[in-house]
Amino acid sequence: MSPRSITLFVSWMLLTTALLGSPQATAVPALDWKGLETAWTEFAANPSAEAALKAFNLLPKNVKVTDIREGFLVINKIFDQIGVLEEAAYSGEINAIRLGFGLFSISYGTFEAALNRIVGNLVRFKAEYFLQELSTRRDFIQNLDRSSAVF
Repeated sequence: MSPRSITLFVSWMLLTTALLGSPQATAVPALDWKGLETAWTEFAANPSAEAALKAFNLLPKNVKVTDIREGFLVINKIFDQIGVLEEAAYSGEINAIRLGFGLFSISYGTFEAALNRIVGNLVRFKAEYFLQELSTRRDFIQNLDRSSAVF
């Protein structure tokens, strides 16, 4: 399978899984939107491992947030500055990669598609880190089995 095919396949699976939702998508904990905004602002200004981890730790770990009304402006801010995350993730910063996976818990629509692209491209640039983080985030990405894909 070519690298492009792998990237497209992984991106498709991430999108499909996100659209179908997680079976554990119940009992969503309260999210500190203001704290997340502050942590993201710090990360965007100085994309360090520590700043990425701080933002990641404010995200839900095993559930998808279904009510994003309170955080709509925060989500838009993150999406507008997603290039900072992309650059840090592609450079191999593991906490930025974790943050990229973690943001799936609050992402929808175009923002989620951007995350799919970033995370999908990690297969080509940093496959080991992608697989490492994937193994800890199986709650959002449930099946990468080729036989289950419909092309």
